[in-house]
Amino acid sequence: TGPVVQRNLKTSLKVNGKLMLPPQNQAQVSLLVGGIVKDILVQEGALVTKGQVLATIENIEYIQLQQDFLQSKSALNYLKAEFERQKELQKENINSGKTFQKAESDYSHELSNYNALKQKLSLYNTDTDKLNSENIRSAFNVLAPIDGNIHTIAINIGKFAEPNKELFDIVDNRFLHIDLTVFEKDISKI
Repeated sequence: TGPVVQRNLKTSLKVNGKLMLPPQNQAQVSLLVGGIVKDILVQEGALVTKGQVLATIENIEYIQLQQDFLQSKSALNYLKAEFERQKELQKENINSGKTFQKAESDYSHELSNYNALKQKLSLYNTDTDKLNSENIRSAFNVLAPIDGNIHTIAINIGKFAEPNKELFDIVDNRFLHIDLTVFEKDISKI
């Protein structure tokens, strides 16, 4: 052994290898529910950023989900007020314990329903804080999960996008590297 020195190599070495991309730098975009493709806003090879809209998908179930959420939100406001009212009456022993328990149960049930619907809408990339009865939509956006380039697009406008089928393939080539296979006997040539 000795110190590392810089020198020119007189021999060349042929090795096999392949280009590799870490799994966190490639993404296949798919849907949890199907729908009709309304718009495609990118092209193959286009550079996209995380959160950028790739396409819009129309789905009737999405309209119903928004309606259910808004109804649950409205019911939750009423049940919360009723629960608070029954709680105050219970403190002063004006109402029966059964009435208070019923109000508490109804409020708790509707709260869990509200939170479940809120989580479902978040899967559609919907901001529930801005959702109201005037802005119910029939289409939702498909967003890019990572920064990168669109490698393939597997949908067309008007086509039914099936759940769990790849719509877009995105790769971030900034982290592309090559894995080479070198035999032990050739290690001295590297």
